[in-house]
Amino acid sequence: MHESGCVDVQSHSMHHPAIFVSDELTGVCESSKPAVPSWNFPVQEFSGVSGPAVNPLGIWPVFPIASRFGDRKRFIPDPGLIRWFEETGLLPGSRRNFRRLSARYRTWTAAHSPGRFETDREQEAAIRDELIRSREVIERRLSGKRVRHFAYPWFEWGRLSEKMLGETGYRSSAIGLSAQRPCNQAGMSPCLFTRVSGDFIRTLPGRGRRAYGEIIVRKAARRLVWGRTA
Repeated sequence: MHESGCVDVQSHSMHHPAIFVSDELTGVCESSKPAVPSWNFPVQEFSGVSGPAVNPLGIWPVFPIASRFGDRKRFIPDPGLIRWFEETGLLPGSRRNFRRLSARYRTWTAAHSPGRFETDREQEAAIRDELIRSREVIERRLSGKRVRHFAYPWFEWGRLSEKMLGETGYRSSAIGLSAQRPCNQAGMSPCLFTRVSGDFIRTLPGRGRRAYGEIIVRKAARRLVWGRTA
């Protein structure tokens, strides 16, 4: 595709990372199957990147997630908390069981630290690594390619990531649909361009065009099917 000259390959980050951003318990995962479904689940938080979760303990807690490129700091669960979840042996197979587990969790955290939030330095280093490594991989594999454009994963960005884009050599960036910037117009800043998600490319004018509602239904069905087979 790159050699054809019809497709331009730019950066979308190294791992499309999502991170835990709170110590509020929202679910539990056994192996790679979520016990409490989430629209953007799973998150392989324990290795710092998104993707199928693999935990040698078999059971681990799930907390609220957000994009690595937002301004919220990552919550890092304490190893003691992970061990405690394995020892409880209680999976939330029903709402009642999850309420029981949540109550036990609150009791445990009253006497123990559930974890910590990353420092400013750790946050900056993680964002910088995602930006630089993704560009290096693309430029190394595509001879003569220069990566200068960045599309934010999860359509989420923050002041720190926006600042670091310029520091790491990017010239423009793209987000999702935004009430503050519903469309792109001449004269606008090349940063925070509005972009169309890949699923919705088919809603653009042309042969085989599909309705917006049809795409939404297909996306929802795909997520539900994954949830039953994960």
